[in-house]
Amino acid sequence: TIADNLKKASALFPAGSGGGDSLAKPEVWSDAAGFEKGMKDAHAAAVALQAVSEEAAFRPALGALGGSCKSCHDKYRLPKQ
Repeated sequence: TIADNLKKASALFPAGSGGGDSLAKPEVWSDAAGFEKGMKDAHAAAVALQAVSEEAAFRPALGALGGSCKSCHDKYRLPKQ
């Protein structure tokens, strides 16, 4: 589910759609290439987590996904009020 939603998520931020009631920072659009890379990295991490078949590999894969999500949120998302 996470991988599927991440694959679709960047389409939710088309050029010119900034502003309004959103937690998205302007950098989503001004650094569209960086944002898209972050989305692709997060998707790849989710797919890698999906492929985990051994317990010992689960925690590192989950950490990689969490780190990928966090780095994108830190750069492209305003803090919740």
